[in-house]
This record gives sequence, structure tokens and C-alpha cells, in this order.
Amino acid sequence: MARKTLNAASMKMRNQKKVIENLIMTPYSRAELARITGLTRASISNIADELLADGLIKEGEPILGKVGRKSHVLELNPNRYYMIGIDIARDACHIGFMDFKGTVLYSTCITMEQSAADTLNLILTILKKQMSVLDLPKELLGIGITAPGPLNTQEGIILTPPNFENWFHVNVVGFFKKEFHCPVILENNASARALAEKYKGIGNQYTNFVELLIDTGLGSGIILGGSLYPFSSGFGNNFGHMSIDFDGPLCKCGNLGCAELYASIPNILNYGKKLDPHLISWNVVIDEAIKGTPAALNVVEKESEYLSVLITNIMNILDVECIILSGTIAYRSELLIGMLKKKLKTRYLSRDCKSLEILPSAIKKEAPVIAASYLVIEKFIHI
Repeated sequence: MARKTLNAASMKMRNQKKVIENLIMTPYSRAELARITGLTRASISNIADELLADGLIKEGEPILGKVGRKSHVLELNPNRYYMIGIDIARDACHIGFMDFKGTVLYSTCITMEQSAADTLNLILTILKKQMSVLDLPKELLGIGITAPGPLNTQEGIILTPPNFENWFHVNVVGFFKKEFHCPVILENNASARALAEKYKGIGNQYTNFVELLIDTGLGSGIILGGSLYPFSSGFGNNFGHMSIDFDGPLCKCGNLGCAELYASIPNILNYGKKLDPHLISWNVVIDEAIKGTPAALNVVEKESEYLSVLITNIMNILDVECIILSGTIAYRSELLIGMLKKKLKTRYLSRDCKSLEILPSAIKKEAPVIAASYLVIEKFIHI
């Protein structure tokens, strides 16, 4: 009897979280939730009543055209929980708060201090100050932290990311757990971006996709079967450290000719500055290329060549429907994507039987905070 009771309670919780997971992406009516989840209308009605009573969801806009008793769509209640999102990058840290419905309530960017300890203390000072003045939701659900890998996500430690020496072996989760009584989650930054894309971006249109985060480095996150793969490993998927030139230079990871050595923003800009010293940023390169400036067009063409080799390797390994570009590389990306599509038409093995979409991320503003915050929601619904 005890086991049956436990199984019933476990099933109830799973069904509740299944409903919440669908409502993360968009509001739904009870009938739509029954169709999507495969649960009966009666089960959905009971689950909805329980979640409404707990304050996890609320009734949204009325359903137009419905005959009979007035009904409303269901949506997450933004006032129930909030999350803290922290993105620790090589050049800056993004910090913010997001509510349970996915709205960023506050976001700021700070430059890195001399040491990791100084930066963490500054982040803590900013968080505590804002928590005292902002009108935040009822309860802190958790803290999500993203950083370039490799990471030990089980222990909450940043390990030895290339070009990130000041943060080697820093226990960031332990630091924040001393200050906040809530779950604290550390994950690879590119994996977190892919997860956020699934919930809030264009990724919810695809069951299988890869997100390439290209800025100071080149990271990647994979969604397969609608789920992040792998979750909480901390090493990400490391396509940036896949060799695209076996006779290339030695990378700090130990491999030769890694894609990051060519296609990350600092490295492609180093190539561009040799052609024209005025090409000081990727935005400048793109703006000039769109105007038709030969040197800038050359740089974009070179970047498309590097990325086409990498994407061909990805496509020959994974059966994905879409490659999503995020980070600095996504700025006015139509020109780059056009060049990529032309090159890829003749390269990956499955090109004749399936099409591949290449799209810029739909999450433009405050993407680092959003990605870190969705780690907390993902943990909440899959714990």
C-alpha cells in the first residue's frame, strides 16, 4: 500500500511538472494541454486546480469564441518565484533577476576585477543591493551560473577553461551557497544558451538542434529529442575544440587546429586587422561587408569557410534540424548565413535527403542572464 501511495504521489508530481514545462514556452488552454501531454481532460483539470492553488500558475487571457462558461488560458505565475542569473565570461560578468514567467526584472554587466574573489564579492554586493530595492516575486527559486567549460558541475567548480586562468579551480557554487539558502546550479554557458533557446527562443520549433555560441570563444550546446544533451556534465560538447585543421597550431586544450583558434571573434578579427586595421570589431566587419568593402567581405567569407567545416563535421555526427548562431556572431547575420548555406549545399552527407536551417538566436537582449536563469527552472521541473 505504501509503495502504491508513493507511486501515485510521484506520478502526480511528474504530471504537474509536465504541465509546467509546456507552460514555460507558451500559455495553453486546458484542452490544448490535454492534447499535448496525452493526459485526460479530467487529469488536466485536477492538475490545473492544484497548481492554481499553489500559486504556480494563473489564469490568463479569456479564450475567445468559446461557447458556454467563460474559460481562460493557463500561464505561469510571474509573482510566485524569481531566479538569479549569473554569467561569468572572459571579458565581463552579466548579473540579473528573472521571474517565473521568463521576464528579466533587472540586468547589468560588470567588468572583471583583478581576481575571481574580488569579482564574486562585487557580484554579491550588487545582488544584495538590488534585492533590497527591487519589488521581486514571492520566493527565490535558485541561482543559475554559467561559465565556459570545462567545469565540475557536481562540485560547482570552474576547472581550467582556456584563456581564463584567473578562474581556475574556483568553487563558485560554494561561494553563493554560503550567502543564499537555495539551489545553486553551474553549467556550461553554451549548453545553457541552447536550453534557453528551447524555452524562450526559436529552438522550441525543433526537436534536435545545435547552438553555437561564438564570441571570445566558440562553445556549443545540443538539444536532442527536446532535451539538453548532456545535462550537468560541465564539459559542454566542445565542438569549438574539434579540429578543422589537423596541421594547425596547438590549442591550449592540447589539440591541434581547433575551430576556436580560427572562428572565435578575437581570432577572426586578428585575420581581419591584417587586411584592414580599421576592422576592430565583428560589428564593424559586418557593417562594412554589407556596404561592400572588399576587406570586410573577405573576413566574412573566411569565417563562413571555417564554420562550414565545423558544421559539416557536426552534421556528419548528429542528425539535427537546425544550427543556431548566438553571441557576437549573430549580429546582422544574414550575410554570413547566406555564405554558409552556399558552402554547406555540397558538403554534409545527408544534404540530399534533409534540409538544414541556419538561424540567428531569437534571444538578443539579456541572453546571458536568461540562459543562466533557465537552468534553475529546468532543475525545478526535472528534479
